[in-house]
This record gives sequence, C-alpha cells and structure tokens, in this order.
Amino acid sequence: MKLKKTIIVGKNAKLKPFACLKVSGLTSFDLLDRLSVLIQHSVAVPLPSTSSPDKNQTSTEQTIKKRILPPTKILAKAPSSLSPSELVEFNDLLSRLDSICQTAKENNIPILFDAEQTYYQPAIDLLALYFCSLYNRDGPLVYNTYQMYLKDGPERLKTDLANAKAYGYHLGIKLVRGAYMVTERQRAQQKNYSDPISATINETHANYAEGVKWALTHLDHAGVMIASHNEDTITSSISQMEELKIDPKNPNVQFAQLYGMGDHLSLLCVHHGLRVFKYVPYGPVELVTPYLIRRMQENRGFLGSTSSKERHLLW
Repeated sequence: MKLKKTIIVGKNAKLKPFACLKVSGLTSFDLLDRLSVLIQHSVAVPLPSTSSPDKNQTSTEQTIKKRILPPTKILAKAPSSLSPSELVEFNDLLSRLDSICQTAKENNIPILFDAEQTYYQPAIDLLALYFCSLYNRDGPLVYNTYQMYLKDGPERLKTDLANAKAYGYHLGIKLVRGAYMVTERQRAQQKNYSDPISATINETHANYAEGVKWALTHLDHAGVMIASHNEDTITSSISQMEELKIDPKNPNVQFAQLYGMGDHLSLLCVHHGLRVFKYVPYGPVELVTPYLIRRMQENRGFLGSTSSKERHLLW
C-alpha cells in the first residue's frame, strides 16, 4: 500500500510530517453511502467497558452521541444490516484502516482523515473517531477533518471534544472551510432536504473562528491543524495563541496550506516560530486534477486578493 510506504519514508524527516488519507480511496462510495444511512438511523450506545466516562461528570457530559461508537456496535443496532458482500467489504475497510493507523503509530507519523461529501461523512466520521479512540490515548495521532462551512460544524466539533474528554483520549482536529458547496446544494435541492451549507461566507468565517477558539482552549485533550489560506484566520489564530500563552512549538498546534498556494501565509507562520506544513496531493493526473480544481474554487477569493503578495515572493 503506497500510503504506508509514504508514512515509513516520513519517519526520517527532520520535521515530523503528516500523512493524509481519503476513506473513499480504500472502499466504494456505495458502501460509504450505505453505512451513512445505517448510522443516521441507528441508536446511540456507549463505548465498550474498556473505556467509561467519569462518574463525576454532569448528565450533559454523559450524553454520549453516536459520533463515537465502535462500527460493529452501531451496525448491530441499525434497523437493517449489511448484506454478506457489504459486510466483507466493510471488514476489509476496517482492516486496511487499522493497518494504516498501526503503521502511523509505529513510525510516529500523524494521519489525517480527509472530509468528503456530507452524504458519506457520517461513515467517515464514525471510522475516524473510532480510530481516534483506539490510537489517541497518549496524544493526537489520528485526526478527523471538520468542514466549518457546514451549519452544524461547531456543534459537531464540541460534541467530539466532549466525548474525547469523557473517554480519555485526544481528539485530532483538522479545520477546513469546505470544498463541496456546489454539489452539496444541488443534491439538497434534488433530494428536497435542508441545505447543510451556511447561507453566507461570513457565517462560514464565524464557524471557523469558533472552531479555532474551541480547539486552542482544549489542547489538554486535543491537537489541531489550522488548514487555511485566509489571512485573517491565520493572523487571528496567531493572536489567540499569544493571548493564551501557547508555545509556538507546541506539537499539538500546526498550520497548513497547499503546496504552491499561500506561501506568504506559510512564511508568516514561520516568522512567528510556528509549525507549518505544506499539503502535497499526488497521484494519477485524472484523479488529482479534480481535487486541485475544487481547491481553486474554494479559494477563488484568496487567489484574487493575495495574488500580488504571491507574485512578490517570486522577485
């Protein structure tokens, strides 16, 4: 598996890198869709007895939602089950993900679960959070991605942070705005359900700012990657870190931009002594190109407003 080879290569890097994965690259969209439907209609059940919440917690803190449940427990409570062929595919997916996470642990390389469309995200969230609960006991190794252009983005993040604290593991958080606005809204209209995307860009900015605040104030049981090409986001995050007296070299805080984009923001982070990473997508041209086009659409405002700063770096 190429991803595992990438993780192993990263072990010898001077600055410990991150590895990234798309769950849809390890299984079929049909299975993710099917799992998401089952999860959305399932009944919440607690984690196994090997990890139980603090008895001194309030009733609110003890209200564990179905965002952190073992996949097998969730499916056992679902109104219908997977077919024999789906079950084989599901077990293969669990095995692949566990092997990747184990390789990441052995080489001390954090792994980022990418976010995808909302109709696949319940399954991806469940899997990412499940592996967080298994591999993040000593610190954030597995990271889930939170798309803050979603109306429920902040609430989902807060719920997952509460669950991480309740069950004694660290939540890995990658914050992004989101890149599936067009297809999400088209599907919502076609299927006649409420648009999951915030109505305005300012609401998205507010959601992202709230996510950064929550992550930075919960570093006792979380790690965060602030993945953004928005200059206001970067500068305000730096200011918050200074106000909270967070060490710029804190291993649980890092910033990220795409390779070839936002270099002036990356340099700003370096100037402040922060940990900053460049996200490098690779693969067959026909698969990588749609990804890069979505990034350009997501950052079209950035491309226009900061192009002069980018050009200045060339001279």
